[in-house]
Amino acid sequence: MEAGIGKDRMAAVRSPIKLALVVTLLIEALNLRFCGFPVDAGLPAKIPWYTRLLADQWLLLHLPGVVSLGLLKRLGLERCDSFVLFVSGYVETAALLIVCIVIWQWLREMSTRHSASPGPVRHSSRLS
Repeated sequence: MEAGIGKDRMAAVRSPIKLALVVTLLIEALNLRFCGFPVDAGLPAKIPWYTRLLADQWLLLHLPGVVSLGLLKRLGLERCDSFVLFVSGYVETAALLIVCIVIWQWLREMSTRHSASPGPVRHSSRLS
């Protein structure tokens, strides 16, 4: 019986991972298309808040790729910049989405478990 529960748990974990990997691919494709590197360089001081937020999230999600650009330049692999930024953003976004989905499922499970638990038993003071 324990093996069945473990298999169900693994299936429940695989589902959010697949969902996160597909959604992340879409997010990163949109980031690559509309927010080419460097998205935050040269932005004027009076830009809308949402543009600054978009630039900051791009930079945060692609930080390992941005940091590795110096190494790529020293190795003469500058033509791989876009690929490295895409992969680093993909890995971090996928990890973030997986964590968010798992936490969301855990919270739903906890609320379902809490609502399904019986409350205190009340005894009637009147005899029928």
